[in-house]
Amino acid sequence: MVVMNIRKSFIALGASAALILAGCGTASEGEPGNSDSGALDVKASFYPLQYLVEQVGADKVSVDSLTPPGADAHSLELSPKGVAEISASDAVVYLKGFQSSVDAAIAEAGPSHVLDVTDAAKLAETGVAHDHEGETPEEHAEHAEEGHEGETPEEHAEHAHEGDDHGHAHDLEGDPHFWLDPQRMALVAIELGDFLSEVDAQNADFYKANAKDVAAQMEDLAGQIQSELTTCEHDTFIVSHEAFGYLAQLTGLKQVGVSGIDPEVTPSPERLKQISDLVKETGSKVIYTEVNISPKVIEVLADDLGVETMTLDPAATQNDPHSDYVDIMKQNLENLQKGLGCK
Repeated sequence: MVVMNIRKSFIALGASAALILAGCGTASEGEPGNSDSGALDVKASFYPLQYLVEQVGADKVSVDSLTPPGADAHSLELSPKGVAEISASDAVVYLKGFQSSVDAAIAEAGPSHVLDVTDAAKLAETGVAHDHEGETPEEHAEHAEEGHEGETPEEHAEHAHEGDDHGHAHDLEGDPHFWLDPQRMALVAIELGDFLSEVDAQNADFYKANAKDVAAQMEDLAGQIQSELTTCEHDTFIVSHEAFGYLAQLTGLKQVGVSGIDPEVTPSPERLKQISDLVKETGSKVIYTEVNISPKVIEVLADDLGVETMTLDPAATQNDPHSDYVDIMKQNLENLQKGLGCK
């Protein structure tokens, strides 16, 4: 009886091992369909890319953002676990040069399918890097738009750096915050549809059809933003850092950042004086703080000037799981309307 029980145990163990091996054999590492659900396992470097993957891929993808809620996307640091997750994923979608830790992890992990959205996003110069302390407030407010009126996004991207030597906080030739212009999100959606079609060819028609729908939704959102910010008492908005340059270009408004492209740069006393002068000269009634950035400097400045503070969300992370990219953009629109006195 003892021998038979031992023999039965070995048989059971062998059967279990066979099932495990069979399960592993359904999708080898590096091949599409590694997630438990059988969906593509996709890593997006920050939330707007995660949103697009969710919309284009729907139930055929399982996507996570490498940038957790509440984190500063600009200064993201990945753990060894994060690098391992990139290596094990079916695909990675990122903006090369925006997050150096993601760039390094992709180079180290070598995922089989990688999409860099830089070309599709058509990055352009939208602001200044704040080595212009000698500028007047008027010159600063107008600097981002000089020489680009009437240009298409493509022409603007081509001309963005002619004679320009402002420097950048990132390894990018242009402003990384493309997602704050839904028209650029539309372009990236189409590129993403093509990319997922290559990774998972059997569902190519599904991805491409979804991408077209998402692009149309983004164009509609852009149109709404444009139409509702056309008649405003003020045309200049002041914000913590220059994340909203593409939104300014889209609407014809002027963005002025207390800090530049990089939110970690502390504004100089001279810069704060320039902002104070601008508020007084333009009659601005609001200075915008941002989510995930300490509002203390802005609150002190606003209090000294006797103006209000309101919030804009750069949307690089999803802080509220019940509020998606479109919700964030519509809330930004509402707050801009209120702060700029739009009718």
